[in-house]
Amino acid sequence: MSELGVHAFGGTSPGKVRDHNEDTFTIDPEIGLYAVFDGMGGARAGDVASNTAKEIVHGYVREHQSTGDPRAILDGAMNAASTAVYELASSQHDRKGMGTTAVACLVRPAGDRKQATIAHVGDSRAYLVRGETI
Repeated sequence: MSELGVHAFGGTSPGKVRDHNEDTFTIDPEIGLYAVFDGMGGARAGDVASNTAKEIVHGYVREHQSTGDPRAILDGAMNAASTAVYELASSQHDRKGMGTTAVACLVRPAGDRKQATIAHVGDSRAYLVRGETI
């Protein structure tokens, strides 16, 4: 089996319908975190929701990176982000109903190789590409 190769690139665009961008991402090879947050289109403050989730997930993974199980780390990070977005949406009238989807990948050493753990919330997706096959 070959070594897991990670090639990360990022960019966002508001597209042709929206006047502002509600998406954000984080690429942090130092801690092995790669994540995309898609603010819910049309919902109030989708950009705030996606940025809040990004900051919480990134901080949580950085803080807990040495605790071991990548699945538990991502689970905790996603739950912390969900709670933060919910509390923010509940506490400010102009942000009521805001939300974001999320896809995060945490790459960790696993013996003599690397292992990727994926977590997602909502309808955003991650794809595994092997050679010419998706």
